[in-house]
Amino acid sequence: MKIQEINSFLAVCKYGSFTKAAEKIYTTQPTISWHISSLEKELGMPLIVRRKGIHQIALTKAGEAFLPQAKKWAELWRETEILLSQSDINTYHFGCVPSLIDDIFPLVWQNFHRQFEDCALEEINRTSFELFELTENGNLDAALTCITYPTSRIHILPLASERLLFVCREDADYGDAVKLSDLDVTKEIRCVWTNETDAWERHYLGNLQKPLLQLSAIQNAPVYFTGPQSWGLVPATYYIHKFREGFRTCELDIEPAQRVFYLISNYPQREPYYTSLLDPLADFFSLQEHVKVLI
Repeated sequence: MKIQEINSFLAVCKYGSFTKAAEKIYTTQPTISWHISSLEKELGMPLIVRRKGIHQIALTKAGEAFLPQAKKWAELWRETEILLSQSDINTYHFGCVPSLIDDIFPLVWQNFHRQFEDCALEEINRTSFELFELTENGNLDAALTCITYPTSRIHILPLASERLLFVCREDADYGDAVKLSDLDVTKEIRCVWTNETDAWERHYLGNLQKPLLQLSAIQNAPVYFTGPQSWGLVPATYYIHKFREGFRTCELDIEPAQRVFYLISNYPQREPYYTSLLDPLADFFSLQEHVKVLI
């Protein structure tokens, strides 16, 4: 599977025809056709429906399933090219979870740039699982993540822990104190924050009722609280920085599992760059309400 074939497939999907795709990526229509045919042959299934007299292409079911994978392939290739182009440049690769990247990275970068003018700092924004995998594979020097797994290949440092808060709209009729047993799971906006918080919810709330909405990735959670009885369990830092007017918190009778932040890094750690991350991260967490610094 070649990147040229992937790019041709994505261009055809984007522009709707072989001819238009060829114009946009500066090649010929026969070349586009050859790339698509080669890709289909390698995958062993047709990706695009071909009908005479039909100018707008349509994807087969296999083509629709392959499209998001092709996008990931192209993005991975792009990132690989960037990494290879920077192989001769002194660069420190730091990753961070999406829910904190806007707040954390400016502080880390300012401290890093002040100390090391001869080293570039590259930020990678991924989910906790992806950050752990990238660090373990040696593609990241360090990362701030909320998920860890048993391994001897990377160093894991617990940085901070934070409470999960019961969040609802201001017009909801929940009292200041809420019993977990009284909650209606079918009104819940559930986000999977960590393995521990997810296990806690399943233990106390069960699997018999499905939440109103379950988000596997951290998206713009506040927009989904559309009903007056909508509720969710939200980490303190996310609530403070992402939820604006119109929301409030209540105390639960059973404290939810906390979300823990870990600074993970490759062996051997690249010093003094690694150590320079600790102060701005500790300073940030020390200023957050409902957060306990662990270092």
